Amino acid sequence: MPTVRWTRLQPDRRSAPSGARSVRHRGGIVSAVLIAVGGVSPAVAQNPPRGAVTVDARVSQTAVRPGDLVTIAVRLTHASGFHTWPHEPVVPEAFEGVNPIPTEIALADAPPGTELVEVVWPQPQPVTVHYGGAPTALLSYTGSALIGVRLRLPRDMPEGRATVVLTVRFQACDARLCYRPQRVETAVRFRVGSGFDAAGRADFRLPRRSHFTEGGSDDLGFAR
Repeated sequence: MPTVRWTRLQPDRRSAPSGARSVRHRGGIVSAVLIAVGGVSPAVAQNPPRGAVTVDARVSQTAVRPGDLVTIAVRLTHASGFHTWPHEPVVPEAFEGVNPIPTEIALADAPPGTELVEVVWPQPQPVTVHYGGAPTALLSYTGSALIGVRLRLPRDMPEGRATVVLTVRFQACDARLCYRPQRVETAVRFRVGSGFDAAGRADFRLPRRSHFTEGGSDDLGFAR
């Protein structure tokens, strides 16, 4: 099986705005679906504009063997002026009390026995928002952000065609407000067979960069 190289990236606290605090999501359901903080109220109870954030995915190999480790690259493409909260939000001090809704990925459907091994999150980038009137730097996913998902297929998986469906949960925001959180499903398909070898499968690697701006090259074969 081809080697999969990974670069584990965490939010860069050194680039966080002064006085920012890190908020770790512990897997529970976030009770507040919209942000609302005292005099800062950047939330609206409506869906984001069409195309604000789109989701697609690519699989590392289109032909695999039972028991293989499969890599999926999930891409969040943000329209100009839009961003999403990262997986581990860093809330500026000016927004104290904000209940951010982190970006999350879950395995929605897969062959029985498939294991979600690891999710590698991209590096958030600073954007400028005006939630309280004054411009404030906020670490976010923006442009084209790649998320790496590693799955282990069951060793007794039958041969044939297989589909894996992932659910991506995120909250789209612009410079002045955040919209209703969204759940989007994206699917990848591949063939399973015991006779496949490394020569017959793609050598896929997530690049060392994990964040790409619009118009850049992500080297993953995504259609532009």
